[in-house]
Amino acid sequence: MAKQGFSIIELLTVIGIIVFIVAVSFLSLSSSRRKASFDHTKVRMVTLLGDAQSRSVNQENGLAWGVHFENSSTSPFYSLFSGTYMSAGERGHYALPSDIGYVSTSIAVGSSKEIMFEAVSGAASGTRSVAVQLLTSPFTSSTISVSSSGVVTY
Repeated sequence: MAKQGFSIIELLTVIGIIVFIVAVSFLSLSSSRRKASFDHTKVRMVTLLGDAQSRSVNQENGLAWGVHFENSSTSPFYSLFSGTYMSAGERGHYALPSDIGYVSTSIAVGSSKEIMFEAVSGAASGTRSVAVQLLTSPFTSSTISVSSSGVVTY
C-alpha cells in the first residue's frame, strides 16, 4: 500500500519559499514608499518656492516672499513667509518626514537658510541651493537650486 501526502521536508521547503517571497516583496514595497515620500517632499519644496516667487511678483500684501529652511536637530522644517522671517509670521509650516533630512553641507545642523524673491521681478536674493537626502539611503539625494534670476531647478 502506497503512502499519500507530503513529507515534512517538502512542506518546510514550500513554506520557506513563501516566506522568502513575502520578505522580498515587503522590503521592495517599503523602499518604494520611502522613495515616493522623498520625491513628494522635494516637489512640495519646489512648489513652495514657486508660490513664494509668484506672491512676490504679484506683491501680495505689499511684501517680498520667501521660504525658510531650518535644520533643527529635533524637527527640521521649511516654511513660507513674507517680509522678514519670524516663526509667528509663517504662512505655511511643513515638517520634513522623519526619514528625510537636509544634507549637512547644504544646511548645517542647527542652522537655517532663507531664499527670498524680489517684488515685481521675482529675482532671488542671489544663487542659493538646498540639498535633501533620504536618511535610510544617503545615496538618494537631490539639490534644489534657485538662480539669481529666480529660476528654480532640481
